[in-house]
Amino acid sequence: MHRINITDGEHSSYRAGVDTQHRLKVTSTDSRNYPEVNPPDTPNYYRFLSGLLGTTGLGSGTTSQDVDGSVTPVTFYMTARQEYDIYVTDIIISILDGSISHAKFGALTALTNGWDLKVRESGEETYLVEKAKSNGEILSSFAIMSPFGSGSDLNIITNYNGANDDAFIAPIELDETLPYGFRLGRGSNDRLEAIVNDDLTGLSAMYVKVLGYKHYPIGSI
Repeated sequence: MHRINITDGEHSSYRAGVDTQHRLKVTSTDSRNYPEVNPPDTPNYYRFLSGLLGTTGLGSGTTSQDVDGSVTPVTFYMTARQEYDIYVTDIIISILDGSISHAKFGALTALTNGWDLKVRESGEETYLVEKAKSNGEILSSFAIMSPFGSGSDLNIITNYNGANDDAFIAPIELDETLPYGFRLGRGSNDRLEAIVNDDLTGLSAMYVKVLGYKHYPIGSI
């Protein structure tokens, strides 16, 4: 059954529609308007999701990307599930290393092949970051939409931990581009992948954290 929305033509930021609980609602069409809250005493069909991309799935296998992918690329990923849809709203790329600058990858010399981050949906692949060889190239991709700091310290936290590592943090807010974020449809082959194509063993650590929510079908729980 298709959901039907009625849009206010004169004041186009509002629309009326029947939600998943069969209620008539008037809402804003703003892409930041998240799905409706479940009524009391019913299961929560929207559940928080958080985890690190790993070599055998979300939060599974090796999760730090300080590995050697120079001969055989190493893929860190998450996949769709059978039980629920996954909506990824935010991705946080974190690189921990010595003295970090934008011209380097972490504190390593700029890479030879480059680091990838891509989504696979409905058989199509789209790169969020493609062959980034430096922190600056990651930043100038999708992550530049969420900057903090300024100048040479842009998106860099100096002396991040007791080991005197800096941290390069590159957040990607997907729900600023896609309403509700990137969807991995249940039962599909949709994936989110980070691919290491160089020797990153010299880094202290590198992680890709995923934030979002699970959407269970009505009546499934």
